[in-house]
Amino acid sequence: MSEDIQKKKGRRSSFFNRRRSSLFVSEINNFNDIENEENNRDLTATSSNLIKEPEINEYNQALKIENNEWKSVLNEFKTRAKNDKHVIKTIFLDKETYSQYLTEDNIKFIEDVPDYQKIGELMDETIDTMVLASTNLKHYKHLVNELLDISEEQLRNLKIQCIEKIDQTTYSTDKYEIGNVSLEPVLDSS
Repeated sequence: MSEDIQKKKGRRSSFFNRRRSSLFVSEINNFNDIENEENNRDLTATSSNLIKEPEINEYNQALKIENNEWKSVLNEFKTRAKNDKHVIKTIFLDKETYSQYLTEDNIKFIEDVPDYQKIGELMDETIDTMVLASTNLKHYKHLVNELLDISEEQLRNLKIQCIEKIDQTTYSTDKYEIGNVSLEPVLDSS
């Protein structure tokens, strides 16, 4: 009799342990889902903030690209140019900073401060990609959206991959500086 009770207890205990265990796993999964959702929300908020009102320190940290990564990005450009038979022009402000990486004929440098019209004159239907080295994301967003007509998500991807590697940047309320080049901020028309 007591043996039967013991067996039943054992079965119940085993059932509850399994149940508790599966609930625990389920709770962990729920917790992970919530944490992932919050992280994704944070990332989305960060990306959105970067585009709207850039915090230069965070921006520089997020977009710091090492030399070997630059080479890989440029190689990808060259491969795409060959495969797609498109000319890929990458437009930078600071020749001194980039000339050691960029030696191809299809790379253009703009050594003085560009404006939209000037960059527009360099662009035609054969240009697949343009990158502007600038800490002013409103400036960059405006150019990319107007001239290349790509989505905000693609803009974020392009920006993170390709914007620039600049050692010293400074920020003030009335202008953005990259080395000796100053960009007046662009008013957001939206």
